[in-house]
Amino acid sequence: MRVLAIDTALEACSAAVLDTEHVAMSVHESLPKLRGHAEALMPMIARVMDRAGLDFAALDRIAVTTGPGSFTGLRVGLAAARGLALATGKPAIGLSTLAAYAAPLVAADGTLPVVAAIDARRLAEWTSGECAFSDWNKLRQTPVSRASTFAPCNCLRRVLWAVGFCSGFLGFRFRSSS
Repeated sequence: MRVLAIDTALEACSAAVLDTEHVAMSVHESLPKLRGHAEALMPMIARVMDRAGLDFAALDRIAVTTGPGSFTGLRVGLAAARGLALATGKPAIGLSTLAAYAAPLVAADGTLPVVAAIDARRLAEWTSGECAFSDWNKLRQTPVSRASTFAPCNCLRRVLWAVGFCSGFLGFRFRSSS
């Protein structure tokens, strides 16, 4: 399956093409961006598709992160994915930003729980992760209102993986609560 993946949720603008049958055919580009996702995304997608040697008709689907993240950045990514999906007749699928962080670890070892955590930019508020296992149907999001009151849920009593740019803080909270 050939997938164009788009991520504009956080402080980067990223695009990638992945062929799940030929993992070696993976092309990606990412730029740090606090602002300016709209101006950077479409030229980036064109470069990634060109380097992959693919026409948009060769894609099987378009994936895009749906948040949490920057409201404006999310709108840019979602609009681009929707526009490309309509133009190509290919399905667009959404994936939470936290699930995207957790996915590589779940793929590597689906038996271990994974928590993804990012800064929600609301003073001391954080958004925390996906309690992820190999059965994606059991993927659960556990919101955390304030990091200072965070206590691991039952599914996370033996967390071995933490990802995201707030994972270090969660590691500290897990050690403190046990």
